[in-house]
Amino acid sequence: GGFGIRNFLTLFLSIEVSQAMVQLQAATAVGNHKRADIAKEQIALYEEQLEKSNPVLTAISEAMTAEADWLEAATRAATEADKTTATAKAEECRQEKESWKDQLVTMGEFYKTKTTEIRARAAAAA
Repeated sequence: GGFGIRNFLTLFLSIEVSQAMVQLQAATAVGNHKRADIAKEQIALYEEQLEKSNPVLTAISEAMTAEADWLEAATRAATEADKTTATAKAEECRQEKESWKDQLVTMGEFYKTKTTEIRARAAAAA
């Protein structure tokens, strides 16, 4: 669910930040200012991605939880009207979750493109 995605993304970006910090130190040690600047840019980009994706991941998780709660309410509904209402609410939550997932995919594509551009410049500066 949303929690697993959050953990994976956090771990992945933490590893990327750590690698960029090692590259920054190495570039600084040999006086490669261009490569050091690129490493700083990588660090900033990964930190930005984590910061901007966090609220989206929270919204996905909350929508998933609400959907599950409404589905459970539908199974426990005392009347057909209550079941219909709970099922409709679950569907609203599912649609909200899907909308947030779409935003996360769009965000991921943006950062993938930016990362590819930075890595190309890093390879040229090596």
